[in-house]
Amino acid sequence: MNETMASCCLIFNPTAGRQRARALRQCVERLRLLGMEGLEVLETQKQGDALEMARAASRRGVQVVIAMGGDGTINEVINGVAGTQTAIGMLPAGTVNLTAQEIGVTRDWRRACDVIVHGETLAVPVGRVEVAMTPDMGAPRETRRFLMNAGVGLDAHAVQHISRRRKDYLGKAEYLVSGIRSLFAYAYPILRVEDEAGAVREGHTLIATNLESYGLRIPMAPGGGLTQPWLNTCLYGKASIPAVVGDFLKTLVGRHIHSPSVSFQPARRLTIRSLGEAAPVQIDGDFIGYTPVTIEIEPGALQLKVPIGQDRSPTGAGQGIEP
Repeated sequence: MNETMASCCLIFNPTAGRQRARALRQCVERLRLLGMEGLEVLETQKQGDALEMARAASRRGVQVVIAMGGDGTINEVINGVAGTQTAIGMLPAGTVNLTAQEIGVTRDWRRACDVIVHGETLAVPVGRVEVAMTPDMGAPRETRRFLMNAGVGLDAHAVQHISRRRKDYLGKAEYLVSGIRSLFAYAYPILRVEDEAGAVREGHTLIATNLESYGLRIPMAPGGGLTQPWLNTCLYGKASIPAVVGDFLKTLVGRHIHSPSVSFQPARRLTIRSLGEAAPVQIDGDFIGYTPVTIEIEPGALQLKVPIGQDRSPTGAGQGIEP
């Protein structure tokens, strides 16, 4: 047994996805068959448990923490192990599983187990967000990390109002349903965005991403890559419904970076304030709070188990180039 296999725990969210107990049993049996005889299994009871369990495991010197659940569980484990030498492996078991999908880990539990045991461990950057916990002036602040993207404005409003019951039934389609509802319900306060160089932009919705895709294979940052030590940022400027719909359609095919109403720039640190009411903030498809918010990149902060042989370096295509 190699050193990585000798110290490993699996954090399981029993409320994520369907046929949960059977899936857990199959994955545990597979991992132990592959050499993880001493695998420890921990079950969450409530939101926040996965973060605390992962943090405790990393402090004990566990080499690999496996997140078995949906995007929320995976993000909690990322927050528990980021900045340490403990690696994260993923067993996607939620309804949507955007995070695992974006790094090439499929819902095929056998292949996902194989990636954990036989895949490569890649040091990748994570985004770090400091956000207000409520929309009130002077609200307490919280720090969270993300692997895929952070959104401020319209997309965060859609995430905030996703129905768990509808998501269990509709799956990924619930993101579209909630997005259409938010298109008409959101107030579109103006965001003032300042980067590390002091340059200021204004718009209604900001997306900052570590990856080429936003999720659901939407090409948000053509040329982006998992290992890039910067964030690609898209700031959408026109708040009329026809303009928002038009920019969304352009985004679906990667043409938004050429739109005069979209500002696409790389950055390492952003400060975002709302000039009206506080705007909502999401990370990796999970609503976390409100503006004012700071977003910055932490290069190499996460040890991530990924499939072998996939090119994850940024290409510089489009405008996805280093700042």
